[in-house]
Amino acid sequence: MIRELLRAPVGPAQVTADVLRVMAAISIVVAGIGWGLQGALSLAAAFAALLLPRLLRLPPGFDIAFGAATLVACWSSVTDLYLSVRWWDLPMHFLTNGVWAALLYVVLVRSGTIAGTTTLRRPRLSTAVMTT
Repeated sequence: MIRELLRAPVGPAQVTADVLRVMAAISIVVAGIGWGLQGALSLAAAFAALLLPRLLRLPPGFDIAFGAATLVACWSSVTDLYLSVRWWDLPMHFLTNGVWAALLYVVLVRSGTIAGTTTLRRPRLSTAVMTT
């Protein structure tokens, strides 16, 4: 598992995903200084979550989408953007819940809890239904 986190990125997309992880790590300190312990703990949880796509060897495009959505959602909470911009809550939660549901789907398939796409008659439909 540690080996997976320490492997060198291959290609610009993986570098971008790793840059998001570095930004999340820096954000822990920034949030701690600017918003206190609760902000730092929120960003620490987000940083830990950003490690999951790399550990699961998910495609870099998904890794970037997951990292960006999680980081923006967390900062939106820490800075109270959800309270100051009323419409911001719905699109952010729609996006964040979507990428988290997709990540959970991958975990469930890989653990053998649910059927994978290779054994299903309509894999795209089944994936969409399960993720939803």
